[in-house]
Amino acid sequence: MTAANQFIHTQDLYELLLTHFIPPITTYVEPHTLAQLARTCKATSDLALDTLWRTLIIPSYILRLLPVDAWELVDTEYILVRPLVESDFEVFDKYAPRIRVVDFSSPSRSMGCDLFSSLKAFRDPIFPGLLEFRWQPSVNTIGAFQLISRGLPANTFSLSFWEGNLTSSPRPRENVHPANPREVAALLNQPLSAWFPDVQSLNLAIGTKYRAISDVLEGLQSLTRLEDLTVNFSVGPNILAHLAQLPHLLSLHLFEEDERCISAAKQILDERSLQTGGSSLRALEKLSIHTCEYDALCALLALVTSPALHTVNFDLNGFHPTDATLFRLITGPDPTNSFARRASLRHIEFRVINSVGADRGGLPLLSDLFDPLFTCPNLTTLVVNTGVFLNDADVERMASSWPRLQRLSIYNRAREPAVHIATLPILASRCPPSSGN
Repeated sequence: MTAANQFIHTQDLYELLLTHFIPPITTYVEPHTLAQLARTCKATSDLALDTLWRTLIIPSYILRLLPVDAWELVDTEYILVRPLVESDFEVFDKYAPRIRVVDFSSPSRSMGCDLFSSLKAFRDPIFPGLLEFRWQPSVNTIGAFQLISRGLPANTFSLSFWEGNLTSSPRPRENVHPANPREVAALLNQPLSAWFPDVQSLNLAIGTKYRAISDVLEGLQSLTRLEDLTVNFSVGPNILAHLAQLPHLLSLHLFEEDERCISAAKQILDERSLQTGGSSLRALEKLSIHTCEYDALCALLALVTSPALHTVNFDLNGFHPTDATLFRLITGPDPTNSFARRASLRHIEFRVINSVGADRGGLPLLSDLFDPLFTCPNLTTLVVNTGVFLNDADVERMASSWPRLQRLSIYNRAREPAVHIATLPILASRCPPSSGN
């Protein structure tokens, strides 16, 4: 290494440059450019290849890494013309492990998935570094299911699959047809423990046509290492009870859970507690729930015993603006043992759909509704989109109660807030970093 390289740290500069070509940064670089960079010198080759092969959107690219005498393209279908052998994977092994994201959301470009079962017989998992898989099941892509493997070493995995409106597109293709939902269900209804990695972080998004696949949901109980779970569907009482007992679950993002489901989960937990004496959601730090009824959210918060909860984010239907029960539950179901929870809370954000009383003018004072939150001295963010009524005393109380406040957004739907301009500097002086609306 030359003195110049030691001083400039050329390798570090290459790495910094190539990070701008990797999502979520949206800078686009043509594959041809990255391929040229990979051929330039050894110093850039691996980094450029990692970037070039990070995302796979056309399965035929990976099939072409096999020897040319092993396959052929017949019309629109890739077929094997001879059995594969171990030596066929010499080039494959140089590139396939670099793939982190597979996006088969465009079935018209996804020919070749039928051969994945043959690849899996030799390489399981096919892509050992896979972190994210976006899949629109179709006749052409049904074989892509083989990419999901228990052997994936990743701690984080994102799986999205949904039905596509393939037959009503402006220019439908004759060789592209939706997958039979029963065929997809047959794949997914295999025991989850047999095909899904036991990850720590899981983002699972399922199209509406497949949300009724109960066996997939039940299979989530085989995941014992979860620390972070995001779903876009109701998980049901059995899964919710399982999640509540996971010892290391830190972040939970749920969707459309109703009070009946949560009550049933609580009953399951109560029965198990008689045997184990355990608490529920005892390590949770972040809770997010969308399109939830007020009573359901209260029931869910009552299950959270974690003293480390610091972020609560929710959308509500039918919020009751005169009822402070919700905020008492956020600060801790047991007021006598909630000091640690109140000290931990940092970020509270909620949005309201069809709020009760917002258009009738009889809104409570902020101190009446949010009184429990004034016991949280480390609060940095409070975002509210339901109608509330503020006065000077409320602003002064916020300033004295939340000295670390950085963001305050309160929406008034019913009337102008009764806050004098001379009161606002109090908030600014006692909470220097704050920005408010």
